[in-house]
Amino acid sequence: MRMRRRFSESFKVLVVPVVCCAVTAYFGYSGIVGPRGIIAWNRTEAELAVKQRELAQVQSERKALEHRISLLNAKALDPDMLDEVARGVLSQGRVVVTDRLHGHILSLLVGRPHVLMGDRYGKVRAF
Repeated sequence: MRMRRRFSESFKVLVVPVVCCAVTAYFGYSGIVGPRGIIAWNRTEAELAVKQRELAQVQSERKALEHRISLLNAKALDPDMLDEVARGVLSQGRVVVTDRLHGHILSLLVGRPHVLMGDRYGKVRAF
């Protein structure tokens, strides 16, 4: 009986420290390896850095496109941009059919076969 009482008392004394160690180990493991632990945090930081680089690249591309769009503004049309866009449009087709003088001239510059129709103003008769 005495032995049993001594075992029972020592068991009661050890229960609290063992439970505390188990809880501490659980939270320690969760803090390191868990879904919101240190390892996951480092992985998230690396993904964030990659996404920030991608965002900076997309923002620079957007800024370049906005600049190109501003060059196509009807109030301040850039002749070089007009030439670039016209060449791009004309290079997509096989034959250009136009009644405009500038379409005829751009077709000649690009070397694209074209048909020049007469217009109501008579500008293209000389060509």
